[in-house]
Formats: sequence, structure tokens, C-alpha cells
Amino acid sequence: MTFVLRVMLYLICFVCSLYSWMAIDFSKLIHKGRTFQTQCLLVILSMGTAYLMAQFIMALMYRNVFY
Repeated sequence: MTFVLRVMLYLICFVCSLYSWMAIDFSKLIHKGRTFQTQCLLVILSMGTAYLMAQFIMALMYRNVFY
């Protein structure tokens, strides 16, 4: 897979992951007034999830997992 396609896959997975993580109400878990730290946590969680999603998709495309 070319570099451009991999980067596009990572970005698409990041957007999907960020959108999914925003469904969780972090205000019940985080202290009041810590919005910057909460936003950093959300971005880090999204990046990690996007990496795992993209690696899984690339593994399915490159290796015939089902055979």
C-alpha cells in the first residue's frame, strides 16, 4: 500500500474514532475545570484507537486472514 493511501486510512480511522469517543460523557469522570486535559485525553485515545483500526484493516487487506 502506498504512503498516501496509508495516511488517508489513518486519517479516516482517526475521524471515525474521534466521533465515536465523543459519545462518552467524560464530564462525569474528569474534575471540573480540566477541559484541556480532557481534550488531550480524547485525542490520545482517538489516535490509539485509529492506529489499531488501521492496522487491522491493513492486515485484512495484505494477508488473507480468512484462508
